[in-house]
Amino acid sequence: MGLSGPDSCSVTSGGWVVVRVEVGVGVPADPPSQAATNVSATSDNITRKQRDFMQSPRRIPMGDVVGQAFRAAPLRRDLVHQHHTISFPPKGADRTVPASGEENAMAARVTTTDRVLASLRESILSGEFPAGSLHSIYRLADLLEVSRTPVREAVLRLADLGLVTIERNRGVRIRGVSVTDVRSVFELRLMIEVPAAAYAAAHATDDDVRLLEAELDGMRDAATAGDESAFTVHDRALHETIGAVLGNQRAQHEVAALRDSIQTRGASTLHRSRGMPEILGEHVPIVTAIAARDATAAARHMEEHLVSTASLLMAQAATPDDPAPESGWADRLRPHLYVPDGAASPPE
Repeated sequence: MGLSGPDSCSVTSGGWVVVRVEVGVGVPADPPSQAATNVSATSDNITRKQRDFMQSPRRIPMGDVVGQAFRAAPLRRDLVHQHHTISFPPKGADRTVPASGEENAMAARVTTTDRVLASLRESILSGEFPAGSLHSIYRLADLLEVSRTPVREAVLRLADLGLVTIERNRGVRIRGVSVTDVRSVFELRLMIEVPAAAYAAAHATDDDVRLLEAELDGMRDAATAGDESAFTVHDRALHETIGAVLGNQRAQHEVAALRDSIQTRGASTLHRSRGMPEILGEHVPIVTAIAARDATAAARHMEEHLVSTASLLMAQAATPDDPAPESGWADRLRPHLYVPDGAASPPE
């Protein structure tokens, strides 16, 4: 076995040095390696799963197919050596073996799905696709100028997010926010964020308080400038900073998911029920109480803020068949909310 001659070395457009090595005359060809067998089996499995997905989109998640494609990559690198082609990247270059055509196609397909998902989500949030409207996969594919497969995959992910419902033989219906949705979300937020505010008042460091005050200043500046986007970012960051003091990542993830489950469906009180100054005014006493190490006041003001927000959202979402609850809807939770040490009763 040796180099194949003067043309055995070449440099690709990407700067890779490729050395071709050939088996000498009279040397029996190598039998199929285990790496080759593994790659063949993996590729066959990917093809089968892609076929199954096309025939029945719910049978297999695309992540499984993509995962198998990338798990096959190390096997293909082994196969490169069995074919006696060894590539050396230039100094300082990415030393990963370039992906095969199949891997590139799979990566492009995932990227297309992500783009479709982002586009559909934006259409829902902007109101271009209003709540209750029905859309076919064919129409969406034509609208976005892509094939039906990435649209189908994106729709399944939107359904997982609660933004759409899939109606058999009809299409995709855009979900709105119901009174029940809002109440369910905010009851859970109350059970997490009210105790978290009390805990933050008792355990926040001086740095934590400075971060909260900085986010509050950010909300104030954004309100003055009329910058709704920046205001929303600082609002969310303030709540996340309070939750971070608790140090429970699972609780933080749950709160983030609960917020998203409402906001990604276009539900907001901003400029519908109240403006930025009113929302800012509900956050000031929360931060003030935490800075003063007053756990009872922090819990009370957080509860008032969440109940106020939820009540306004439920009033917006109310219909004759799904009316908003009467005031005091959150009272049943109060005995189970955090009671700071030394407090005789839950916050009133």
